[in-house]
Amino acid sequence: MHFPMTPTSRRSRGTIPLSTPSRPVWLCQNTTKHMYHALLPPETVKTLKTEYRVRFFIVFLFFASLSVLVASFFLLPSYVLSSVAKRSAVSDAQSAKNNIATDTALVTASLRATGSLVTSIDSSLSAPMSPIVLRVVAIRPKGIFITSFDVSGGSGKSSSSVVLEGVADTRGDLEAFENILEGDQAFSNVVVPISDLASASNIQFSLQMTASLPRSTPKQ
Repeated sequence: MHFPMTPTSRRSRGTIPLSTPSRPVWLCQNTTKHMYHALLPPETVKTLKTEYRVRFFIVFLFFASLSVLVASFFLLPSYVLSSVAKRSAVSDAQSAKNNIATDTALVTASLRATGSLVTSIDSSLSAPMSPIVLRVVAIRPKGIFITSFDVSGGSGKSSSSVVLEGVADTRGDLEAFENILEGDQAFSNVVVPISDLASASNIQFSLQMTASLPRSTPKQ
C-alpha cells in the first residue's frame, strides 16, 4: 500500500531542523576565544598577551599618576600656607631676638649710668660734706625743708663754705633756723639775705655760712 507524502510528513522524515538549541552567551564567547587561539600561531598569541599586559600597566600608571597629581593639587594650598606661616614665625623670632638685644643694651647702659650716678653721689657725700649734711639735718627745726647743699673747700683746709637752699613755712621758722646755726660751734658767719625775710610764709631762702667740721666721719 502506498501512502502519499505530505509536506509535513516529508519534513519530519527526510529533513533535519536547521535551528539548534540556544546556549549561554558566555559559553559562546569562550568557544569563540578558543577557536581564535586554535587558529592563531602560538607566537602571535604570546605577543598579544604581552601587548595586553603592557597596555594594562600603562593604564595603571596613568591612573596612579593622575591620583598623585590630584592629591598634590589639593595639598598645594596647605603647603603654601605652612611655608608662609614658617617664614612669619622665623621673622617674628628674629625680630624678638633683636628687640631683646636692644633692650638688654639699653638696660646695661641704664645700669652703668645709674652706677656712675651712685658713685658720683657717694663721692659728693663723702668727707667733708657728709658730716656737714648730717649736722645740718640733725639741728634743722620743724618747718624748714632743705632742697640743696653746696659745699666748697679744698683739701687741707679746716673749714668749708656752705650754701643751703630750701623752703621755710614761716618767717619765724627761718629766723629760728638761723639762730640755731649761729649757736652751733660747728658753724659761723651765718648770713640770711634780708630779701628772704620779706615774706611772711612759704619762704624760699638761700643761706650762706662757714662749716668747721672734720673732713671725715670718725670710724667707730
